[in-house]
Amino acid sequence: MKTKTKRRICATVSLSGLLFAIGSIGGIELGLSSLGQGTVNAFIGAILFAAAAYKGGYIQGGRGQ
Repeated sequence: MKTKTKRRICATVSLSGLLFAIGSIGGIELGLSSLGQGTVNAFIGAILFAAAAYKGGYIQGGRGQ
């Protein structure tokens, strides 16, 4: 698989995680989801976002250099 294709897949997964986290927070705000379940969902979305962005090379780990 080409590098460009891998980066595109990682970008799509990262965007999905971000939208999932934002949607979970919106569900808490509107009272559609309980605070505990919405928080767990938001953390899962944030972790998915960060992991896919890191894997795709969009963010770098470690301390600033």
